[in-house]
Amino acid sequence: SGEYSVMAPLRGFMHRSNWRLQTAIGYEGLFSRYRFEQLDIHPKLLSALKIMGIDTATEVQARAFVPLSMGRDLIINAETGSGKTLSYLLPIFNRIYFLTDAPAEGKVGGRAQKAVLPPPTVIVCPTYDLCAQVLSMCKTLDSVGRRVQLQSLVKVPQFYPIAFTNTSRRRSVPQTPTPGSGAQPFDDTHLGGDSVIHQERPEHLPQATAGLHEHYWSPRIRWGAVDIVVTTPHHFAADLDRCAETGGSAQLHPAAVIFDEADMIFHEMRSQVYDIVHHLRPRLEIPQQGEAAAMKKRKKLLPCQFVFASASMPTGGPNSVAAMISQRFCTAEMVTTSFAHSIPPSLKVEWFKASPVWDQRCAELAEILKAYFPASQPARILVFVNSSLNCNALYHYLRDLGWPVVRFSASRGAKL
Repeated sequence: SGEYSVMAPLRGFMHRSNWRLQTAIGYEGLFSRYRFEQLDIHPKLLSALKIMGIDTATEVQARAFVPLSMGRDLIINAETGSGKTLSYLLPIFNRIYFLTDAPAEGKVGGRAQKAVLPPPTVIVCPTYDLCAQVLSMCKTLDSVGRRVQLQSLVKVPQFYPIAFTNTSRRRSVPQTPTPGSGAQPFDDTHLGGDSVIHQERPEHLPQATAGLHEHYWSPRIRWGAVDIVVTTPHHFAADLDRCAETGGSAQLHPAAVIFDEADMIFHEMRSQVYDIVHHLRPRLEIPQQGEAAAMKKRKKLLPCQFVFASASMPTGGPNSVAAMISQRFCTAEMVTTSFAHSIPPSLKVEWFKASPVWDQRCAELAEILKAYFPASQPARILVFVNSSLNCNALYHYLRDLGWPVVRFSASRGAKL
């Protein structure tokens, strides 16, 4: 018949027994026993994954693939580092890639059938930096096929496709010195920012495409011209409001809305989330006596899929993230992993009693770093503090001791 079905990428994976994923015991349980070829991923996407060094789906990626591909509302709750971003990007990209193949594969009356691409998918992130990371992952995943049109409603920090990042700068970073080792403090002032690794342009990208974050920016969604829009809740809600004012909300709507870091978004930007849901998934109205005829004339619900991805999904109390989502999206399926809300078995946790005096606490931290990370075993270390002021103070303290330290905080405007 020449008709293209969205279910085509799911052949061979719909048998019910395939839902029972078996994983190994321990940290290896992060991965499923499914290779991406078994999920019927588009060949060009498989090539991109191969370049990224990925061939096996993690547990959350395998579990989320079918319900996301079928357009179901979904809650993705999995630990940090489990591949949640790729778990929702792969079904989106797979659908776009197979649909763009439809004209070549299907014909109607001897003529090639024109593929009708779905409305754009909107990915909502809590911060500009996370928007940049998602865009970077999108560019990496699309590095072989180059079929997906991207847009951002925010001017994100500079980003590079992940798979092609230049590693020479990382190799040039000196080994971590310890106090008294005679090493000179690492000077990063000439970099124009605080990032040691990400300032250098990738070697394998042409000058015209590397890091041009403003190329993707537009203040309004370009309906019909883009496939994926990455934005923050405020900008997306504002664009929906403007669309409703012009009377276009009934015709223009996204195919899906994905909330990345949903717990942070619901806690800090709840009003914008409710505005978005009000436009795209309003509450059903219960007709009163004599209103049955009027109810039939009211607009139907928009066919918009909702996805919530988060490393934590608090359930305590009526105002918790899980309670708010389940109240409005009662039919949403839950995809979780065995390590969600738990400490990975490979992670070692130790507690140290520190001095309440700031200067003394900094000295104690330096001794811990010296003991656990000697100069002969360089490592990348993250130290979290409770304010930008303390971040700057600790940065200067460790730098004066000779540590190759960089800082990342909201006040620094760091680039990712």
